[in-house]
Amino acid sequence: MIFNERLRAICREKNIDQNRLAELVGITQSAVSKYLNSQVPNFEIGLRIARVLRVDPHSLFAHSGRVNEEPELYGELDSIKEKIRQLDQSDRLDLLNWLNELNSN
Repeated sequence: MIFNERLRAICREKNIDQNRLAELVGITQSAVSKYLNSQVPNFEIGLRIARVLRVDPHSLFAHSGRVNEEPELYGELDSIKEKIRQLDQSDRLDLLNWLNELNSN
């Protein structure tokens, strides 16, 4: 199952439509539509979607091409660190749990 199929199934299971998901995540309905059809969101949006839906972020991204996608880390470490610093404690915890889960596989 790919990202959009997982997202559709979870939304259906939780009875959340596109408009409501967009509202809860703080993104446009058109962005949600893209994610439900073919586009995979960036990590930050993916975390927000997972948190709103109360699911493990890894369960959304597994086999979607994002989990195993290696960013150009050497030039982006400072940017990544800054983004982590900007996360609130809950998002940092989600990120840490997600990284630990990736590492255990």
